[in-house]
Amino acid sequence: MKKMFSFPILILIVAIVNLGLTILCLSLGYCVSTRRFLHIHDFNERIWLSALHFLAGVVAIFLFYQFAKNE
Repeated sequence: MKKMFSFPILILIVAIVNLGLTILCLSLGYCVSTRRFLHIHDFNERIWLSALHFLAGVVAIFLFYQFAKNE
């Protein structure tokens, strides 16, 4: 039986989405928190949430690299 998606590809998709959310959060102030979009006017809060999105994207890329290397 052929797999539709491999696990590393799904991790890469998550990484791209997280990095896109980082850009959206920093530029427009629409940040994801607790499964909903929040419009944040305070720039310091935007920076912290963007940093969390960015770190999640970096972790996802690292996991993608590790799983792709092992396959």
